[in-house]
Amino acid sequence: MSNFYDSIFKSAVDAIIVINNMGIIEAFSPSAEKLFGYAENIVVGKNISILMPKKIAMEHDGYLENYRKTSNAKIIGIGREVVGKKSNGQEFNMHLSVGKAEDESGNLKYIGICHDMTPYYSVKNDLNETMENYDNLSNYEGLYIASIDKNGLVIKSNVLFSESGFFDSNKFVMDFFENYKFEHIIQKTLQDGFYSISKSSIEIDEKNM
Repeated sequence: MSNFYDSIFKSAVDAIIVINNMGIIEAFSPSAEKLFGYAENIVVGKNISILMPKKIAMEHDGYLENYRKTSNAKIIGIGREVVGKKSNGQEFNMHLSVGKAEDESGNLKYIGICHDMTPYYSVKNDLNETMENYDNLSNYEGLYIASIDKNGLVIKSNVLFSESGFFDSNKFVMDFFENYKFEHIIQKTLQDGFYSISKSSIEIDEKNM
């Protein structure tokens, strides 16, 4: 490997793994060391299956054997999400792209590029939790919640607000809210993204009208 390509190999953010046609690891980038928790000298010479859960590992050699016999690529040249296994046994989702190349002697090599999907799923789970909490809040029967633009147009609202009759057919807030200082409502909506008011406070004010 030339100095230039060696520098690319060592500085790549995603993990790079090179194996031969028997599935034996021949090169293991620093990012691969970080991702899987193995030092290069530990995994070089071992089967790539060491980085896979047992069930997937049992299938992997079959993929290589199938390609050697038929040239029918089931995983070569295809990017897909798979499950990897770290040195401590922890399994994680990663995106794997596999390519092939020949070395100076014409020997076939497979190059795998692995991208850790853990941060993606962490953000996705946080977002789902946030949306679930928002849905729980927005459907709480004691709160009228709405997002209103500066002209008084209701952009989005929860079920209670939608069924309240507070806005007309064009979704503009009606004069009912004059008692709640409309300018304050707009200011809070622009600041927080929504405005909420409790059902009980409206009922109390209605009695005082």
